[in-house]
Amino acid sequence: MSNFQIKNLHPDDIPALMQVQQEYARHFPGVQVMPGGIYLSPAFHQGDDIFCAYHPNGQMLGYAVVYAQLSQNPDVPTHTVWTEVKILPAMGHMIGLRETLLDQVLRRIRELTIDQHNAQIEINFQYFPYEVESIAFVTSKGFPYNGSIYVMQRDLNNHLPSIQAPPGFLLKPWRLESQLEREQYVQARNLCFPNAPISLEEWVYFMSSPSWSTATNFAVFETDQLAGCLTAYWDAEKNRNLVEKIGYTEYIFVCPKWRRKGLASAMISQALDFLRQNGMRHAQLQVRTDNRDALKLYEKLGFVVVQESGIYTRTISGT
Repeated sequence: MSNFQIKNLHPDDIPALMQVQQEYARHFPGVQVMPGGIYLSPAFHQGDDIFCAYHPNGQMLGYAVVYAQLSQNPDVPTHTVWTEVKILPAMGHMIGLRETLLDQVLRRIRELTIDQHNAQIEINFQYFPYEVESIAFVTSKGFPYNGSIYVMQRDLNNHLPSIQAPPGFLLKPWRLESQLEREQYVQARNLCFPNAPISLEEWVYFMSSPSWSTATNFAVFETDQLAGCLTAYWDAEKNRNLVEKIGYTEYIFVCPKWRRKGLASAMISQALDFLRQNGMRHAQLQVRTDNRDALKLYEKLGFVVVQESGIYTRTISGT
């Protein structure tokens, strides 16, 4: 009999979950510590997609996460699921802990995709190379290496290019203050990332988070049509202990109709200037290593690779 029990995340579990994250990050420096409250958001069905493993003495031993991005486009029958199984480093000897958490992950994915009979479901883990035990576990369970993600960084003290939007386009900060603007943003973003959609509810929740309090979208319009957008922000809590503060340029997209017109370069240029004006020393973003066009653009704008993590993937058919 296993000497641990599994339960879904409840608000009272947040301190214990943060303790697991922080202990894991101390053992594996560079691993991101996520705000615990995000796991109670609509993106995780208010905690139903999080599974906590507790020892009978009340200590949380580990947890698992399911983040399912289910395509709404019938022409793109592939759904993307990001997941993780994270346990306290000292608990690696507990036989069955990782296996039980993975079983919970796979069961939850089947629940979320129960009506997706014709779909392919891509399940992904992401680990840094030094997370050796976790990599060995997922590869043994049928999740082989499937490419990498770079963290790229730009020194904002170096010369920043001043790139303008081409004639006929308006580039401006965009705070999405109206419901109509938020719907316009989500529709355009999902058009660009059909395999990784977000819901309006998820985006509105993000806009109520501490990250959005520092954030500004930079968007390009042709008349009243949204052509592209990115989000520039920083984590005030994380930066509190950093001498060289870090901001982020993420969620970058240009809609198909307006690609290859220099819109992404113009948006990133303005976002970098915004971050520098707000005291950031570095800007970071993430990109898949097989996204050659994006990599070339970011390198041209002065970004360099500072970190690499691997993706481990299994594809299954809908139930």
